[in-house]
Amino acid sequence: MPLLQGERLASLLALVRETGVFISLDTTPIPDDTSLRAMLAPALPHAHLLKVNIEEAAQITGCFSGLHARAQAARRDIETIVTHEEIYRIGAALLAMGVPMVVITLGPNGACLFTGSTDVLRATPLLADAPADWADQRIFVPAYQVDGPVNAAGAGDAFTAALLAGLCRGIPSLAQLARVAHATAALQVDLTRFACRFEDIIILLPTLRPRIPENPHLAEKGVN
Repeated sequence: MPLLQGERLASLLALVRETGVFISLDTTPIPDDTSLRAMLAPALPHAHLLKVNIEEAAQITGCFSGLHARAQAARRDIETIVTHEEIYRIGAALLAMGVPMVVITLGPNGACLFTGSTDVLRATPLLADAPADWADQRIFVPAYQVDGPVNAAGAGDAFTAALLAGLCRGIPSLAQLARVAHATAALQVDLTRFACRFEDIIILLPTLRPRIPENPHLAEKGVN
C-alpha cells in the first residue's frame, strides 16, 4: 500500500492505538535502502511490536550499506556475517525510535529480541500487568532444526502469528515466546509434520532440536 506510509501510517496507527489494541508491524525489504526508514520512522512510536529481518532492520537504522558491502565481499547473506554486537546496536536503535518491543529475525540462524524499559512496557498492552518481567532485555534464540523436506512459504507469517498468539495467551518470558515462534515456523516449513493449534505447538516444542547457526558469531553466542 504505497500511500500508507510515513505520516499517513503514523496517523492511522495513532487512531488505532486509542482503542487500546496491541499493534504489530511486520515489514518487507525494498530495493532503495534509504526509503524504508522514511516510510516507517514516524509510525514506530505508535506500534507496540516491530518484527523485521536483519536487512529490513539495517535499512531502517541506516546500517544497510556497510553490512551489504561486507556480505557481498564475502559472497554471503547479511544474516550469516553480521555480529551479535551489530545486531544489538541495531536493536537498540530501533527501540530508541519509539517501539517498545523489537524482533529481528535472521532466517534459519534464529532471532534477536529486544524490549524497552519498565516504564515503557507499563503502557504496552499484553505486557502492562508484569512489565518488570519483560523489561530491558536483549536475547538471541536459535531456530529449530528441520530434518525433513521443507517448504519455506509462510514461515515468517507463522513466526509472527505465534509471537502475537503467545503474548495473548500469557507466555511468561521473552525467551519462551521466541522458542514458541521458532517452533511454529519450523513446523510450518516441515512437510512431514502438521500442527494447526497453539496447543499442538506447545506439545511438540520439546521434541524439536535447536539448529546450530550458520553465522559463527551467533553460534558462539547461544541464548543470552
